Amino acid sequence: MANFTGCALVHEFSKHSEDQCEFVRECEDCHRGEGFIPYITLIYCLPYRPYLPLAALLCVSLYLFAVLAITANDFLCPSLVAISKKLGLSQAVAGVTFLAIGNGAPDIIAAFTAINQERSALVISELFGAGTFVTAVVGGYIFFSSDFTVDKFSFIRDVVFYLAAAALAFALFKLERVTVYHAALFVAIYALYIALVLIRELVSVPNESTHYGGHYSPPLAQSALEGGGFCESDRLLGPEVKLRRPSGLNVHHQNAIKILLQQQAQLNHSPPATSHPRSGSVSFVQTPNSMISREFLQRSRSVSTSHPSIGYMKDHLDRLASVSDSSSSSESDVLIGEVEDMSPWKELWIHIAPISYQDLKSESLFSITWRTVALPIQVCLALTVPVVDYEHEKDNWCRALNVIHCITAPMAMALIVFKDVDVYDGVPLFVFIFPLGLLLASLVVISSEQRKAPRYHFGFALLAFATAVCFIYAACRELMTVLKALGLSQNIDDSVLGLTVLAWGSSMGDMITDSTVAKQGYPSMAIAAAFAGPMLNLIIGFGLSFSAKLVQTHETTLTVQFPSILFVLYAALNCSLILSVIFLSCNKFRSSTTHAIALWLLYGIFIVTALTMTIHSDMIS
Repeated sequence: MANFTGCALVHEFSKHSEDQCEFVRECEDCHRGEGFIPYITLIYCLPYRPYLPLAALLCVSLYLFAVLAITANDFLCPSLVAISKKLGLSQAVAGVTFLAIGNGAPDIIAAFTAINQERSALVISELFGAGTFVTAVVGGYIFFSSDFTVDKFSFIRDVVFYLAAAALAFALFKLERVTVYHAALFVAIYALYIALVLIRELVSVPNESTHYGGHYSPPLAQSALEGGGFCESDRLLGPEVKLRRPSGLNVHHQNAIKILLQQQAQLNHSPPATSHPRSGSVSFVQTPNSMISREFLQRSRSVSTSHPSIGYMKDHLDRLASVSDSSSSSESDVLIGEVEDMSPWKELWIHIAPISYQDLKSESLFSITWRTVALPIQVCLALTVPVVDYEHEKDNWCRALNVIHCITAPMAMALIVFKDVDVYDGVPLFVFIFPLGLLLASLVVISSEQRKAPRYHFGFALLAFATAVCFIYAACRELMTVLKALGLSQNIDDSVLGLTVLAWGSSMGDMITDSTVAKQGYPSMAIAAAFAGPMLNLIIGFGLSFSAKLVQTHETTLTVQFPSILFVLYAALNCSLILSVIFLSCNKFRSSTTHAIALWLLYGIFIVTALTMTIHSDMIS
């Protein structure tokens, strides 16, 4: 019989017996790092165990992945975009700082949560497993579905940094300890990456600028993350008079589609003319001003590869936009008047409701089902997380809703972060936060008006950032507890849960985003995100998580677990990256189906090998 310790001693009792239930209720180790719900107690004490509890936990884990996706895409990313604009950051710098953190927030905060719970094996398995999945499976799909040329400098740079970060992480786990200097080294690698991106941007301005009709056309940032990533929500097509609703279909892909036009007008290394989808044509997703979008895409894709005139495309777009503006100016004036005269309660309802009844009638059955499932998440987040969006009417200011946010946002943060903190004589902290929220709400009511955003509206973007991070942290904490319960009940190692359930779940957003962007004719942008995204998640995730843990514990060294399958994880990630470099180098950095099939075979071999070695642990010394 295996030697169990701590909460795992539950396996010493008869399966599905009352003794197991009694043990997990009393065992302190079973409740360490527990979230809002005692999942381990439920899985051993609910009726019809283990089938009903297991099914319930699987549903909860899927729902938590949805919470992460919706929070990051609809609430955290807009706040980071607003902060970046207010600080006047260039797209290159914003893309690899604020927006990179926004895109990778679920992975980064999951790493922070797991390290806080001393489950380092789960962290390294998830980050390496997700990186291998995205670079091999998602990257393979992009190489298979589209014929395009990869930007050599950006790709090699991202691969080199990825290999360096992975090697450092593997070495630290092999040593089974992390010091302050190691954590600082991750931060230094991240700073060096930002410096290279910034230098490339500065150097490319005089050399790669395109002038048309006396106007300067900005250069193309060399990766999707540099150009603002898939968090970005700018519109190149001019302002649209509308109120913002939570999107409902999240996991990053709606914002990714929306950013395509902006990226094309600002980036220069990979014009759409070099991309020709192998599969059948895919119609462009409907967006505001979709007629201009479609026309612009057709014109930009027809530009000669040897003479990529971004200036021409920008000028042509300006003419189209001016025609559209002149033909609809009277309609816009009417819409603006309607928005200004709207009652506060109607405006509040529009901001909270994820979708109108008219829009719902045109949705598919799957979309309606998803929106129904996501409705509680969206309403809860809409009532607690303010969204500042400079591309919407009144910068998305809604006086009634923002007054509510003054109360609900601090309360939510107090309940999530300080749920076990008692301030005085057993009274929880959120009891004292409530009157402060009321005071803040009263000040906003007195100093603001409905028709326009106040001067301090930017402060709500900072509040949104803090609140969204707290929600993501809460979802990650619950997810870690769910995975702990699943692993304990089925006697599954953390490393296996990390490279499968957690890695696949956290990669769904990347898969949907990158594949959709590639289908729309922008595979260069998609492949840049597929390699740069996981790389930054690894660097930022480890750098911030280890640094925060060392500061929190006032120690100079942390002990980490070396999972037995880390050799396989590290080898698979390296093989995926090096294989792509070899195939692209031999093919003049053009995509090929052979390259894609090789990546898919590699991932299949990796996952079978990893699971086999885990099941038959005697294979590993």
